[in-house]
Amino acid sequence: MRLTPGGRLHFGSSLMGSALLAAIPVLERCYLQSHVERKAGRDWPRLRRRMAEKTSQMHEFGFCMSLGEGKADLGAIAVPLYIPEQPPLAVACIGRAARMGARPCRTRARARPTGDGAGAAGTPVSRG
Repeated sequence: MRLTPGGRLHFGSSLMGSALLAAIPVLERCYLQSHVERKAGRDWPRLRRRMAEKTSQMHEFGFCMSLGEGKADLGAIAVPLYIPEQPPLAVACIGRAARMGARPCRTRARARPTGDGAGAAGTPVSRG
């Protein structure tokens, strides 16, 4: 995958999209998911399961991860990034899946769980 500045990823199927979905208030999340549902058609059940799984990871670990889902040898971790008075962003780190096993990631990162209105590290976020 090649990304360039200003490039776009599919919100419903990208890891960064999942990090953003988990970071926004429930009402906004439901609105965006309904938009993805309308556009996804027959692919919606798979996308819905994936978004739910990644949202659960965000709330449990403070990040979401994908190990070998797109390409067998790649893994990625994504987190939302909060800048005061700006919409949330997402940051992802991509590397070799063999070096990013699920157990080491979960035991090393141990970020506090997030919730609506909380940052990736559990810090409050103003919603201006």
